[in-house]
Amino acid sequence: MQSLSEWFEVALAATTVEDRDRATVELARSYCLAIDAEAPLDKFGPLLLKALEALAMTPRSRLTTDKGGATNDDQPSPLDELRARRRTRAHRAAAVDATAS
Repeated sequence: MQSLSEWFEVALAATTVEDRDRATVELARSYCLAIDAEAPLDKFGPLLLKALEALAMTPRSRLTTDKGGATNDDQPSPLDELRARRRTRAHRAAAVDATAS
């Protein structure tokens, strides 16, 4: 049976990792080693998962990466919608005050 560290190395070999991600790789590798050494899984498991997600090595993170970083089926965020409405208002004609003489 392979250890978690060995499985990590297999997965890492199948993943494209940029030089700027090397620190995250080393961090994930250290978490795997700690778990292999029977460190508390409830402590190191979530940390390892976050590192794997940062490296796009989980199904969810690969799905997000495959969509070009979109997380909600390319739906605009509420903030984006507000900004768009504000831009639309800025291009309208100025309001006319009918009571002014």
